[in-house]
Amino acid sequence: MIDRSLIADNVSYEGPLATLHGSKEYLEAMQQWQELLPERLEDFKVKEMEAWQLEPGLITARWRVAFVAPLPPSPKLLELPEDVPKVPGAAVRVETTLRAELTLDAEGKVLRHEEAIAAGFGVLDAVARYELLTARRREVGPVSWYWRVLKETSLEEMAFYTNNQATTEELEWRFNEMVARNFLYGAVLGVLFWITLKITIAARMANLLEERAGGAL
Repeated sequence: MIDRSLIADNVSYEGPLATLHGSKEYLEAMQQWQELLPERLEDFKVKEMEAWQLEPGLITARWRVAFVAPLPPSPKLLELPEDVPKVPGAAVRVETTLRAELTLDAEGKVLRHEEAIAAGFGVLDAVARYELLTARRREVGPVSWYWRVLKETSLEEMAFYTNNQATTEELEWRFNEMVARNFLYGAVLGVLFWITLKITIAARMANLLEERAGGAL
């Protein structure tokens, strides 16, 4: 939606990791996403777009996006079926579905735009969701945006697998527990690596000293 004549001055947008208010902010974001997604996502395509209007003043739209995404190193990737369309370079073709509702004002202009990713949480769905959200980064720093994407996708997935029965506080606690556990695992591995390195260096130094002592004799 980048046609100024179709957008109300007080338009609002509610979508994945973004809330926008006013036509200026809205049009700037839409223009940036239109440019950034094809730049950041390899072989990005929009397809199967459809829209319908079941009641006056409300338009519903649905479409699919497809692109090539890198495969993250994860044991879950062993679960990928053999017919998954992999491409050279540890990458895979993924698709995901998005859905939007456009509320129109009395002049037929977009007054409210609500958007969401409507796919599931399988392995390829998770890869597509993560890469798509990462590519939507605008002016936020990459580190803070990575954290937001990680948290948002993790909370959505946990809510999905609990049938939306868990409270926000419970989901936040589980997410923080997951982060702390992974950090602890990383710290333990780091300590083990450091100890192993120190032992290896000490053993080599001892061997070198023995060789020098033997040569002196």
